[in-house]
Amino acid sequence: MLIACARRAETPLFGAAVQLGRGFVAQIAAAGPLARCDLALPSDASLCGRELVTQAGLFGGGQPFALTNAQDLVLGFP
Repeated sequence: MLIACARRAETPLFGAAVQLGRGFVAQIAAAGPLARCDLALPSDASLCGRELVTQAGLFGGGQPFALTNAQDLVLGFP
């Protein structure tokens, strides 16, 4: 599962995990050991420069869940 958030943050969770975003924007589910997530965005110039933070949650495999490192994105359109 991929989560996209509007702002950077460091929210401590149980088990020493840290959620690295706040201001929920989108959630995308994907399955498999090498999952791919696509998030369609409108071609709108007012979105240029907007920042998003993405982080994936991994479920199964012996732990209740694990979080990946976050990826900071800045939108830009050609």
